[in-house]
Amino acid sequence: IEYFSFCKDAFSKEELLAGREWGINFYLVGRKKVDCPVCIVSNKGKDSESGRIKSVFPLRDILHILVELEKPSGVDIEGLLKSDRIEKKFGIRIYWFSSNPEKRQFEFALGGSGYQRFLDYIEEALGVSSIKIYEDLSIVVVFGNLAEKLDRVFSYLAREFRRSGVVVKDVVKNVSGKSIMFIVSRENEQKVVRIIENMPEMEGTKIGNVFVAGTGKVGRALLSILKNRKLKEGIEIRVVGIANSRKMYFDENGVDIEKWEEILFQKGVKSDLTKFREVVESSVLPNKIFVDCTPSREVAILYPKFVKKGVSVVTANKIMNTEKYELYELMQKVSSNGYCRYFYETTVGAGLPVISSIRSLVDSGDEVLKIEAILSGTLSFIVNQVNKGMLLSEAVYKAWILGYTEPDIRNDLDGLDTARKLLILAREAGKTLELKDIKLTPLIPKEYFEVNSNEELIERLKGYDLLFRERVERAKEHGRKVVYLAELSEEEASVGLREVNEESPFFHLEGSDNLVLIRTTRYKDNPLIIRGPGAGPEVTAGGLVKDIVKFVDMQDY
Repeated sequence: IEYFSFCKDAFSKEELLAGREWGINFYLVGRKKVDCPVCIVSNKGKDSESGRIKSVFPLRDILHILVELEKPSGVDIEGLLKSDRIEKKFGIRIYWFSSNPEKRQFEFALGGSGYQRFLDYIEEALGVSSIKIYEDLSIVVVFGNLAEKLDRVFSYLAREFRRSGVVVKDVVKNVSGKSIMFIVSRENEQKVVRIIENMPEMEGTKIGNVFVAGTGKVGRALLSILKNRKLKEGIEIRVVGIANSRKMYFDENGVDIEKWEEILFQKGVKSDLTKFREVVESSVLPNKIFVDCTPSREVAILYPKFVKKGVSVVTANKIMNTEKYELYELMQKVSSNGYCRYFYETTVGAGLPVISSIRSLVDSGDEVLKIEAILSGTLSFIVNQVNKGMLLSEAVYKAWILGYTEPDIRNDLDGLDTARKLLILAREAGKTLELKDIKLTPLIPKEYFEVNSNEELIERLKGYDLLFRERVERAKEHGRKVVYLAELSEEEASVGLREVNEESPFFHLEGSDNLVLIRTTRYKDNPLIIRGPGAGPEVTAGGLVKDIVKFVDMQDY
């Protein structure tokens, strides 16, 4: 019955009460699902669906009145204005009232056709200095059995309003707990309605709404995991947007992952990064996550804008964290508000917990003294093959054929990828380094990079096979092995070929595994070692899913 008090041209409260006594049921249907009543007035007693929002709607034709008094008034202004007698006399309703006694001001939201006579009345009765009328406010009413879960409802809405940049001027709660009014700016009216309509149940599954950029090896593997793997109980990941360099597609109800390629090809529109960002930012879905599976700088520089607009970021793209330190610092700052997060564990070591381990050590007051690491699965594989007797050109060819390398093999052999990863670890350890501060020695001399294809590169490498083998053999004569190592110490940061003896954990590394050795004040004599597969689409995608689930699980709803 309370619902109808907000509605124009509906049954009166007295008529509804009489109808209920006579056994007449009234059904109110919503604008989205006309076959599903949002409100039923009957004689069956209390609705058992506690916590369910039954209706969300904005009140139309609301005036925002600001009144300034000539002098302080001893009258209970709110009680006077909101009395039933006054409202009936002038045919108006006051939905919201706020006062500032120090400034001799009060304001209220008013509805009804008799507002001018009412304003004349208060001007005469209260000694008014000025009355200003605005049409800048909207009132969004939430109706349902909310009393038992009111705190949870408010907590959720406060979070989502902040993520979406909505400022709520005031909140009016009904004593019964069946209705709540949000006083907001008119320009935010529809956004508020949509946020509330998207509110999940206050118990049960937590939903993460994911926008995926990039459908290459990592992006495909990510979508495959989301399609085929069972995630943590109580967590649902819903892909609501997919984009690659050619097309993009959005569906707020969730893209059918079983048919994502077909849907993107048939229904997708031409990719436009600006429009993609606008759709992501304007969406009012809860727990929005942008997942970057691209190597694009153009995409990476959007991260701060996303986070400022309430979108969390999960990425395997190293570029943001290896740009100028000021940009890295900005990203850390904007993502520390608690409402949105920035996860980039997979930028170093794919699925290995390297970044989170260093971050937890530093956050707990430990100091990183030295880091030694093999951070390229591709170079680890190539060098290990040469250590076993294979020629360098053959090892590079094998890595290429097995799909371990980048499309352009030079992007592995130049060592820049390893240098970027070391820079990320250095910054996580508290160092204010730039990429140019890292002493980088490529695996092969620079003159071998002046080629036009991978085939030409491999052919030219045959001329370097003997020199590289000689270095490997010299190391073996002294009981050592050659490894491509990244090192960070107080003195310098460097990347290049090193020799290690049998006592080193790097000596025993096989295949394409990564290994990171971290010495800190606490782990000085017995360093922390993290080892495992540090490359590959499936491993990287698995790390992305882990970060996505981690973020969603952190949310209350």
